[in-house]
Amino acid sequence: MTVDFHSRSLARLRNPELGLGLGSGLPAGGPNSGPGMAFDFVASEALDSRITFTRGSAATRVNALGQIEVVGNNVPRFDYDPVTLEARGLLIEEPRTNFLIQSEFMDGLPPSRGPLVTITTFAGLISGTGLAFGYDGISSPYFYVTNYAVPASLPRVISIFVRMDDGGAPAFGNNATQHPANDFVFNLGGTVLAPTAANGGKVEDYGGGLYRVSLAITTSAAPGSSCGVIKYAANSTRTFKVSGIMVEAGALTTSYIPTSTSAATRAADTAVVFGAGFAGWYNQAAGSIIVAFDRNPAIDSTDRGMVSLDVGSASSRMILYSSTIGRMLGASGGTTVFSFANVGSIVTGTRYTMALAYALDDFAACMNGGTLSVDGSGIPPAASQMTIGGGPGASALNGHIRSITYYNRRLPNADLQRLTA
Repeated sequence: MTVDFHSRSLARLRNPELGLGLGSGLPAGGPNSGPGMAFDFVASEALDSRITFTRGSAATRVNALGQIEVVGNNVPRFDYDPVTLEARGLLIEEPRTNFLIQSEFMDGLPPSRGPLVTITTFAGLISGTGLAFGYDGISSPYFYVTNYAVPASLPRVISIFVRMDDGGAPAFGNNATQHPANDFVFNLGGTVLAPTAANGGKVEDYGGGLYRVSLAITTSAAPGSSCGVIKYAANSTRTFKVSGIMVEAGALTTSYIPTSTSAATRAADTAVVFGAGFAGWYNQAAGSIIVAFDRNPAIDSTDRGMVSLDVGSASSRMILYSSTIGRMLGASGGTTVFSFANVGSIVTGTRYTMALAYALDDFAACMNGGTLSVDGSGIPPAASQMTIGGGPGASALNGHIRSITYYNRRLPNADLQRLTA
């Protein structure tokens, strides 16, 4: 399965508040009903001073030139499409570890390797080094990184960046390992599979002939420590170069984590608005919040937050979140105030805009201009802060927040649909 980042639907507003204007040029509801707060993470890389952003480690992003680069601790990642160079917004991810050392083979050839594997230059990552795979129709070149004791029966993802010598995309056309429709296969702790879509594989286009190939599996009951790439003699005749190998916990890839002599961990991205920066625009009695976002190319069933109005814990919150479907929840003192359990499906390669409006005994929600969900009973849960790309009781988004807009009044239902369409 090949994912082109530039194939995403573009029918989402970057600045939702501009969509409210009627023929008079004024927002619906009168001249004072414009947004009380608007964060646009696509238009600029300047983070609004009201947002407190932290991350206790370096991390990588795709910059405005389409290049993968490292940014330092506590630096927000404004990410870009590596093919079209379009701004994607603020990247928010959960903590992940790359368990494999020497991800770009800076210290030379791995000790565990077969014939026809050589050190080479590799453009597009951090160090400029990689491995070249040859082909003679007889040998089966391979390499393994063996420092990681792969755990049994747990979700793990192996990934690597690839440049095919003919300039094309890597191809995986058959689920069998030794088949000419496959350019190579992965070994993850003794589980050897071709990275086809049916096997949990994915190919992502990073532009300029650079691709990231991944395979998500549940490890075997008795795994080994070999993690790497095999090119069987029975595979295709195409040759290629690789670099940036990574094994991480979970069922989907996240941004690349380079390593040298030890495993490396990327800390969680956190973005919160609190104190005067929150109180200056928030209305406890009634309001409407709209968030535009996307999820990473792989969608999992974990509840992942886009935005939350909360007190720093799950005891009182109004949260917009998603797994394979969009959801919204309000709770206070351990009691559910409202629950919109399904406002629409979440699928790979699509942008979404969700809206929640609240007032006394009056809650409404929708996504992408779809059918409204309403609840006519309850007091809006108290909030003292806004959590961006997460929230109490939910995991980090693992995706991009494009914009957040807040109105300090309860918008009409028709406007909720218009602003998210």
